[in-house]
Amino acid sequence: MLQISRQQMNALTEATLASFLSRMITYLHEEFPDTCAMKDDDLRSRIREGVDRAVSCGAISERAVCQYIDIMFRLGFQFDRDPNHEWAGRLLRIDSQDIDRTIAYLHEIAVQKKVK
Repeated sequence: MLQISRQQMNALTEATLASFLSRMITYLHEEFPDTCAMKDDDLRSRIREGVDRAVSCGAISERAVCQYIDIMFRLGFQFDRDPNHEWAGRLLRIDSQDIDRTIAYLHEIAVQKKVK
């Protein structure tokens, strides 16, 4: 039976996160060149903040986390607390059994509004 130590699991998790951060940086530079005219370290911090906030909402899939971060860049980094986007924060606070679907819905609205 294969056994993975906690240290190995942590290293795997860090490698996975590093890969995710790298892919998100590339995507955000392509999708939001003006907003992402910052150092990659600053952008990496914003992405980590987005990961933490998406997970704290209950997001479980990588896709939902990516969409949450995309929404942050479209509507503003504090979109879920911004009075101009009260509807988005309200939807995220609803006790949903499928928060990933809620995030996908919010993302669809943000994209349709062509908000950048």
